[in-house]
Amino acid sequence: MKITLGLLFTMMSTLLLSGCGGESTGLPSQPNTCERVVSIQVAPQKHLSQGVSIDQLPIGVDAQYEATLIYCDGTTRVTTEDVTWAVSNEHAAISASGLASTVSAGSVEITATLDQLISKRTLQISGVTLTRLTVSPPNTAIPKGMAQHYSAQGNYSDGTTLDVTTLVTWSSSEPAVTGINASGLATGLTVGHTTVTATLDGQSASTSLTVTNATLTELTITPPNATIPKGMTQHYNAQGNYSDGTALDVTALATWSSSTPVVTAINASGLAAGLSEGNATVTATLDGQNTSANLTVTSATLVGLTVTPADTTIPKGIPQHYSAQGNYSDGTTLDVTTLVAWSSSAPTVTSINTSGLATAINEGNATVTAALDGQSISANLTVTSAILTGLTITPLNATIPKGTTQGYKVQGSYSDGAALDVTP
Repeated sequence: MKITLGLLFTMMSTLLLSGCGGESTGLPSQPNTCERVVSIQVAPQKHLSQGVSIDQLPIGVDAQYEATLIYCDGTTRVTTEDVTWAVSNEHAAISASGLASTVSAGSVEITATLDQLISKRTLQISGVTLTRLTVSPPNTAIPKGMAQHYSAQGNYSDGTTLDVTTLVTWSSSEPAVTGINASGLATGLTVGHTTVTATLDGQSASTSLTVTNATLTELTITPPNATIPKGMTQHYNAQGNYSDGTALDVTALATWSSSTPVVTAINASGLAAGLSEGNATVTATLDGQNTSANLTVTSATLVGLTVTPADTTIPKGIPQHYSAQGNYSDGTTLDVTTLVAWSSSAPTVTSINTSGLATAINEGNATVTAALDGQSISANLTVTSAILTGLTITPLNATIPKGTTQGYKVQGSYSDGAALDVTP
């Protein structure tokens, strides 16, 4: 079933008018103008160390795989449920939803099948051991009732590092002060101090968490004023200012509302949809505090699209992210990257997903197209056979205070002279 953005917002408006509480949870999925799948591509949801088609994991670490379905018009859809998953041998097992579990050292092929279409990806399982855990952020303080998310990184004997946040066992030394769940989300229950610990394969790492009696004194919303065309969306953020001087993002904790639901509806994550022309006041409320912002929905129409980058060349296996800007009749410009329908003229050369991320599959040329509300624009993408010849990291030397962070970038040099950011 194909649902356009305009139809979705009309449906939302109808539900609101009928009092059925039609709340949007986000943007609609990209429609397919061709229902026939011509190929599929398997990849892990998160990058795993090694190369383009080979992943590497230690024994005992799981990885979620997904399949990108490529349709005959170049549009794509990512799924974990609509394909049949299999592994080539006993070195790993895989669930019906694509969760691969490493069992023993060796090489195994992860396979996804849809009708007669098959895609394979190699997973190399190593017998390396976990040598160290790191928990971040270190030494934090939150007001009572607020939450703090922790992540855990594992360092292995072969020099690799992996995000093991969902693999470690999380615990709190003072459960009455703070509780912490399996995904590393800690909640401040009472005022006091606790030690948050992550444990995995005989290794552990800890950090301190202080829960204060600070109270919420003010809320602020950004942006304070916004104008969008009918059918578009606007995301709001809420910041809470506390009595001890701390400022926290409380977007997901605040209760969002619209003064005029027929003009705009807003969901629990602060995403407002322009349903009809007019003005509305968007309000965030939390712990007795509230603040508002003005939103105007206009009748402006889309008159053109711009895609960035316009033309580019990348080596096989390297991703390229595209963004789309919409130009409207009232002179406004908006980021419409997640609203346009992305397609590739040559799906076997490059596929592109709903967020504008293109993956170079084979050497050749492809035209990447973005389409929305009768407007479209294209960019040329060339995929080469260039190979990686060197890496450069910046900065080379850095000094930071304890408890702070330093961001690094990695640039890859290729055999055709190209230099690309390969940090992710």
